[in-house]
Amino acid sequence: MPSVRHLVPERWHAPTRVDLTLASGLLLLAQLETWLTAGYEPRWAYALAAAAMTVPLVWRRSAPTSVAVLVLAVLVVMDLTGSPLDSAYIIAVLLLAVYSVGAYLTRRGAIVGGVTVLVGLGVLITVESGSGAGDFVFVGAILTGAWVLAVGLRARMDEAAELGAHAVRLELDRETLAQQAVADERGRIARELHDVIAHSMSIVVVQTGAVRRRLARDLSDEADQLAAVEETARQALREMRLLLGILRSDGADASLAPQPGLADLDRLLTQLRESGLEVDLRVVGERRPLPAGLDLTAYRVVQESLVNVLKHAGIPRATVVTRYDEAHLDLEVVDTGGQAVTVSVAGGHGLIGMRERVQLYGGSFRCGVEESGGFAVRARLPLGRP
Repeated sequence: MPSVRHLVPERWHAPTRVDLTLASGLLLLAQLETWLTAGYEPRWAYALAAAAMTVPLVWRRSAPTSVAVLVLAVLVVMDLTGSPLDSAYIIAVLLLAVYSVGAYLTRRGAIVGGVTVLVGLGVLITVESGSGAGDFVFVGAILTGAWVLAVGLRARMDEAAELGAHAVRLELDRETLAQQAVADERGRIARELHDVIAHSMSIVVVQTGAVRRRLARDLSDEADQLAAVEETARQALREMRLLLGILRSDGADASLAPQPGLADLDRLLTQLRESGLEVDLRVVGERRPLPAGLDLTAYRVVQESLVNVLKHAGIPRATVVTRYDEAHLDLEVVDTGGQAVTVSVAGGHGLIGMRERVQLYGGSFRCGVEESGGFAVRARLPLGRP
């Protein structure tokens, strides 16, 4: 036996303007027909029955099965009391009530409600004098058609709502994945920058110690000062290693080796050419030394871009341009293979990492499909920042 929650929605809804208008209109039509048509005696009984069938339509969305059963019950009672209703508005009320059963209940509730209405209709045909199986089939077919139409429209609406909700979930998932990717890339950037700083600090320690040991014996104060600088640098290096232990999740040890820079591009391009990538490098302007972190950022932009070309381009071929001027370093990697590198910012961690690195140094980053069909990555890094 189905529970009540399958017959009515989980919560009641305030009557809508549409339902108020429909119920009011049918009530007015029923009252006019009752009071203006001869043969309805006693008129007050017919008027009360008309109101009992039309007013509940206001709640047809909240309790559609109850409304439909109430309409049929009024018809049955009027037949049993010898005052059968035979008016034009009745079929409109029945159609609206049955449509609501199919439209505003769950699938199981709509089926139970539809069967309940047919049972009520059978009872009505049974007690009504002069009616038979033909009347039941005819009226039942009309009401069933309204129910089927309502169920079909409800299914379409539910499907559209589910698709909309699925699209929202996908968008939320995409944003969550993008945020996670940004966090992962920032952690990676932080680890690499730590290595850059750790390498620089190790050089400070070594050179300070070397200078201190070469000082003359009569420069003891200066030697003490250099010893203090050396110890401070060692302490800073120890703290940096502790920080790296927090940042690293793969258990790798801190590296004091220098991170790569643009000076290592030739070696990178050689490795990629051996992997099947055709790549050309053009340097515009005079090369100049860059701060270690900025140099690493420029190298990673070129590296990630070329790896994307190798993975995704139909014909792996690319051109790399590094352009120096007084204020900026411009980087450009263009896939000229005739097929775009279809890596979205949401799905491609490489692009996310490039954007994060460039923005860290106050630069600008652009990527997208070229008119030629290739994919381009362009970054501008300011050279005025330390």
